Amino acid sequence: MQSSFDEAFELHTPARSPRPQKTAPSPEEPPQTLHLALYKPGCHVKWQGRAMTVSHVLLRRGRLMVCLEGHPEPVDAESLTTPLTRLVLQRR
Repeated sequence: MQSSFDEAFELHTPARSPRPQKTAPSPEEPPQTLHLALYKPGCHVKWQGRAMTVSHVLLRRGRLMVCLEGHPEPVDAESLTTPLTRLVLQRR
């Protein structure tokens, strides 16, 4: 015979529901994509009409700053022009 104290600490396993089956995306549906600027060392960007190369990237006070080769100060990423990179968010 079990007391109420024993029942309080008894582990009850809930009934498991079957996992939903993963379905492959339909062939007619295009994958989700984003087009974003990608700043990495060696990447070519335009700043104030000049072609520059990215040296490295910094995060300062929550802002993305890009250091350019041949320029002493970091530059705000929003002031740079770069080709957008296509990122696929959904596998096929």
